[in-house]
Amino acid sequence: MSAELNVTEYSSEYYLVTMPKTEGNLTEQLAECLLLVSNQINDGSVLLKQVIFIDAADNETFYHYQSLILDYYRQSEYKKIPITIVAQPPANGQLLCIESWISSEQNAQIEYKEYSSIPYIIYSTKFYTKLIVANIQHKQIVSDIYQQSQESFKIVKAILDIEDMKFSDIIRQWNYIENITETTDGSQHYQMFNDVRSLFYDQDNFPNGYPAATGIGSAAGGLIIDFIALKPLEGCKICSIKSPVQKDAHQYSKEVLAFGRKDDKLKETTPKFERAKAVSTSKLKIYISGTAAIIGQESQASDSAFLQTKLTIENIFSLVEKNNISEICTTSGFPKPSCFRVYIKNKKDAYSVKECFKSLMPDAKAVYVIADVCRPELLIEIEGVCI
Repeated sequence: MSAELNVTEYSSEYYLVTMPKTEGNLTEQLAECLLLVSNQINDGSVLLKQVIFIDAADNETFYHYQSLILDYYRQSEYKKIPITIVAQPPANGQLLCIESWISSEQNAQIEYKEYSSIPYIIYSTKFYTKLIVANIQHKQIVSDIYQQSQESFKIVKAILDIEDMKFSDIIRQWNYIENITETTDGSQHYQMFNDVRSLFYDQDNFPNGYPAATGIGSAAGGLIIDFIALKPLEGCKICSIKSPVQKDAHQYSKEVLAFGRKDDKLKETTPKFERAKAVSTSKLKIYISGTAAIIGQESQASDSAFLQTKLTIENIFSLVEKNNISEICTTSGFPKPSCFRVYIKNKKDAYSVKECFKSLMPDAKAVYVIADVCRPELLIEIEGVCI
């Protein structure tokens, strides 16, 4: 097997990053990666979710590749698995790479379901019931991110309603936004998304804080949403983690918000997410939101991807350091970095970003993709999981 495989294992959690080595077409590279994933799934293990990062610079290419991949999955053993296809090319130049989430939790139960052709999973353990949903995308191809956001959040709410959950049960959300910092009719795409998200989130009170989340750019595909929602049972605690150096994004002032108003009913609203979200059971898992080189609410080192990477990782370390999480860490050890995504705005910066990441997080596995970030001056963004 010639594909490259990075496996990160912590207790019952597995994160796989598969990268094709051969120079085949998209379907050949996909088959190569999936065979490697299959070889890593043992008896008792369950594939929960996959994200496929593809090199598609425009919507015509993206929807063609998306159709090929979905057709391939429908004929494979993975047809019931939530998968997301994102127009974020791998930084090494391949057509695709795959991130897989696998669990070997003993005595867990899994139920495969579907809503409007969107497969999703209900995964239940003695500690919680988890809802895993991927690839929520408005089926009609339109360039209006405002309309796409409205339709996508309606689908999110419909699935939550079916499973007797609410927006406040979402613990992790990914928002892939086409041309995130560009404008349509004077309104920025990311800000329009934030305003629509606020409208839907206003339906709930979020007693445990907002979800951990990432709002990141993509080259095509409109708006795509993934999320994980969780209902805790006895022995499970959920809480938000505040940053000691960054202002809460949902408390940003107007000075750092873009113009997003589509009509008189909306006003610019803040990004509704927490810096990190912790799920504490017999072990502690921390979902780290998309993090950038921001101190307070101001961007830093706008001319250096290397320095922004260093500052971003320092921001992540400050989130999970002992003094910041001691009150929620009820396990015998503190969380360690496991799997990360590194979003790089400009491909020319890929080498220096990788070198900085590897020097500061030598034990963590990462997937590196090319993607625009939510502010024009930001050159990288990093998210991850610590267990």
